[in-house]
Amino acid sequence: MALEATVGDDGMVYIRETEQPDVVAVTTTAKWEAFVKGVLAGEFDHFAADLAGGETAPARSLS
Repeated sequence: MALEATVGDDGMVYIRETEQPDVVAVTTTAKWEAFVKGVLAGEFDHFAADLAGGETAPARSLS
């Protein structure tokens, strides 16, 4: 599974999973940017740890 995100002509961010491409979530660029900053800061690592049954690696910068 992978997530795909793109900014539409209307300035909104469209997000979907490759396994369910017909289901699309729509959000603002401000909310998307806040989410990405949270991911990079490790704010959601506990969700991955819960799914994996243990610890996860710290978040890495994409830049």
